[in-house]
Amino acid sequence: MVKDVFEHKVTATSEGIKNQVEEHVKSSLQAINEYVWNSIDADAREIKIKIDCYGNTPKKIIIEDDGEGINYNKLKTDLFVHTNDSPKKKLKKDYLSLPHGKNGHGRFAFIKFANKATWTSIYLNGKGYKEFETYIHSSNLVDFKGIGATDSDKKKTGTILTISDFNVKQDLITDEKKSIEKIRNSLLKEFYWIIKLKNLNILLNGNKIDADSICEEYSKTITIEEEVFEVTLVRWKEFYCRESNNHYLNSTSKERYKTKTAISGIDDRFLHTVLVKSKLFDSFSPASEIARRKKKEGPLLSKKEFDIFNKLKDKTNKFSDEIRRRFSEDFVKKKIETFENKHYFDKIIPSKSERSYKKTPVVEVTKEVLRFAPKVFADLNEEQTLVFLNIINKLLDDDSKTLLDILKVLIKPGNEDALDELRKLLEKYPLGNIISTIKLIEDRLTTIEKLKEMVYNAQYYFLESALQKEIENHFWIFGEEYTSLIGNEEDDFNKLYEEYCKHNKIEFIEPKKNLSKKQVDLFVHGKINDGKLETNLVVEIKRPRQNKNSKGFMKLGLEDYNQIHRYSEIIRKIPLFNSPNTKEWNYFLVGSELDDSFSYEEKGVCLMKNKKEHNIKLYAISWIELLDRARFRLEYVRKKLEGKKKRIIEKSKTKQSIAEGLNNTAKK
Repeated sequence: MVKDVFEHKVTATSEGIKNQVEEHVKSSLQAINEYVWNSIDADAREIKIKIDCYGNTPKKIIIEDDGEGINYNKLKTDLFVHTNDSPKKKLKKDYLSLPHGKNGHGRFAFIKFANKATWTSIYLNGKGYKEFETYIHSSNLVDFKGIGATDSDKKKTGTILTISDFNVKQDLITDEKKSIEKIRNSLLKEFYWIIKLKNLNILLNGNKIDADSICEEYSKTITIEEEVFEVTLVRWKEFYCRESNNHYLNSTSKERYKTKTAISGIDDRFLHTVLVKSKLFDSFSPASEIARRKKKEGPLLSKKEFDIFNKLKDKTNKFSDEIRRRFSEDFVKKKIETFENKHYFDKIIPSKSERSYKKTPVVEVTKEVLRFAPKVFADLNEEQTLVFLNIINKLLDDDSKTLLDILKVLIKPGNEDALDELRKLLEKYPLGNIISTIKLIEDRLTTIEKLKEMVYNAQYYFLESALQKEIENHFWIFGEEYTSLIGNEEDDFNKLYEEYCKHNKIEFIEPKKNLSKKQVDLFVHGKINDGKLETNLVVEIKRPRQNKNSKGFMKLGLEDYNQIHRYSEIIRKIPLFNSPNTKEWNYFLVGSELDDSFSYEEKGVCLMKNKKEHNIKLYAISWIELLDRARFRLEYVRKKLEGKKKRIIEKSKTKQSIAEGLNNTAKK
């Protein structure tokens, strides 16, 4: 039988075609990908790529697929005669992943590395199979020649593309082993998701391109009004997934619809593809483009099916977010550990007593922010991180709505619903914090009464060491800025110096001689001015002693005061302890009553001496005045919190009342 030889022309010039390829096909690897996409657009289920080399010299590349083939009758009218256009363009829908091609220049991509491309294709024509062959050469891209369609004895469709006559300057195959690995990686990076979507087999020199190696799968069956949906979430490793989509497949696994996943804009580390398969999508009919822009994806065949679809979206979104949260837990845990190791939370809440009730909610909200918007902390340096954590801290009690507004700006539009969990979390904290703080204040007021009992009730006798131990546990009476106990009466100045270095992570250098064998009753460290200025407290505790000649207590005099003055002189002479503008030293003498020998610089605060040049202040104060000052501070704060608590409860009751009213109206 004489075969029909044909020759047709492309409606373009060779130079114009070369320019199009140069513009759209950036590399030889992309050129290979273009041909694989053509096979996928032809509904191939298996694509075999064979690279034939002689040593490191390429001879030919063969790409064989089991797709629907190329119809010879359309070859000279639609498929090969046009460039910068493609019949696939008419088939493209914004709600479908395929076809991929649309520009009509993909068939010329071979010129990036070779001179000749030959297509042998088998297609179904009526009830029989036809076969033809055509080729294009780089020397004349306008003409495509070949052998016309004849009956084929092969009983399945498909196309074999053979690329040969490699360019002298080609860069695709330079080292056979390394080049094949490079092509394998390129194929995986390009087709990872379509492999899962279509259950596609791509083989390179007989070896399967394995998408399982770069993903994890999570499956769930969802049933809604007797309709069954098989949901599979595929989480991709970093740098692979470019777009996270929901793909809705019919009973034969053919894609009928796609949308972006609800959490695609929340966490750029959680790269994923969701496949939802059901017979419900056999008859799926998407809405118009205008309706889809308004997020009305349906309708299906009936309102009932449309309602089922909307419920399905909600359940699928929840399933996806559940997996994302599970995935994010490790990231969140490591991030919080980093913050803890760097003492970020201690820096934004320097007061130990305040940390006892406030740190937990700040940490929990920070965790939720990390889960929902990890990019918030992604590129922040230490100072910026502390600023943002401080914003969370400051807004938790007073204005959590502002925090939500800030976070809205930091996520992609359309993902505001993801804030719901964080919103619920924030709503419960203000009242919880207030109640916890009031409870803490009440406990402290009880402690103050206990301390008064220990020092002034003559019916009981407490050792000075017992009183000191109680003060060690409650040094907040001197101020909220003091957070860490450095030393007590068991430590002399040499030991204090060593402990101070450990606490501040400073290299300890053994002093050449003993600093002093004297011992302080209490040495406490803290931070003020947003944790930037160091402050230190040294306390000399004097238990009130009853005067044998009267019913009162013995008064303290200048001899007692000179004791803390000597402490200040010892510390002032230690260079590490004496750093102007960065460290503050406060010395307290605490006893029963003070005799008339005391002369104050500021009597209202019991300040004896203010050595500004050394950042040193010395105080002498009675137990009753110290404890009463602490009690006044606490009662003032409690009064303010009780008022705030009342306002929040009233606001909550108003919201509840409005909601009940709306419900009653709806029922009527």
